[in-house]
Amino acid sequence: MFQDLLRLEQYLPLLTNLILQVESVSAGQSINQQISNLRVQWASALGSSSAFKLKGPKFYQIDSLKYELGMTLFVYGATLRERAFEVLSEG
Repeated sequence: MFQDLLRLEQYLPLLTNLILQVESVSAGQSINQQISNLRVQWASALGSSSAFKLKGPKFYQIDSLKYELGMTLFVYGATLRERAFEVLSEG
């Protein structure tokens, strides 16, 4: 879990910087066109068919960097909460 937190802490500033850079050059059509074609895709290990391996993984896709930031912050918060519960149960 510590590695997950470390990875998230490294990813968040990079993603935030990317969003700020994209917004600062929003007047340029070429960057807007490239970003509009960007897709962030992942597969969930929590799918209902994953326990029985009946189907392949279901992929989720988004096309907004701000939505990716929101989802990443949510995962970061959930990971911190889980880690806090571990620390409380140890003490």
